[in-house]
Amino acid sequence: MKPAGFTLLETMVALALTAIVLTSVRGLVDHVAARRDHAIAAADRVDRTRSALEQIAADLASTVAPDPTAAPRIELHPARPRVGTWPTLRVATATADALAETQVITYAVVADPQPHLVRRGPFGEVTLLDAVRAFRVRARGQAEWVDEWLDDAPPRAVEIALAVASPAADEPPLQTVVPIPVGAWR
Repeated sequence: MKPAGFTLLETMVALALTAIVLTSVRGLVDHVAARRDHAIAAADRVDRTRSALEQIAADLASTVAPDPTAAPRIELHPARPRVGTWPTLRVATATADALAETQVITYAVVADPQPHLVRRGPFGEVTLLDAVRAFRVRARGQAEWVDEWLDDAPPRAVEIALAVASPAADEPPLQTVVPIPVGAWR
């Protein structure tokens, strides 16, 4: 009669097979966790970029008619790559008093120590987005898109493209086109 139970050899083989399977499962779990972390970071980058674009679009949508003696209400200064500057957008927007008063908001990228998008207004400077990789602003005139706008008349629309640094350097920027409410300018 054979004794009940497993031999030492059978137990050692079972333990070795279990170790191999658990090692494989651990590698799979680590890979899935890394992919999840990557997806969460990408979603966070997109969310922060989208929020900054929405803030700029809201300010552009609330531009107000210029005072004939005042400076233009939308100014777009182009990037100067040789000098190392980024584009700058200035917008005069209505305050909460419904056009009773205006405030000038400036959007610019400051490269100190890494490029970050700031919003300058009457209440100081606020960083909207860190690690900016791309910031492009163009204005739509009568016939074409231009990189500079200093005209007293409003552009038809403003296009903003924005991207932050990411592990995938080829990740395209988020962009939006904001039609300018010219009815308020007449």
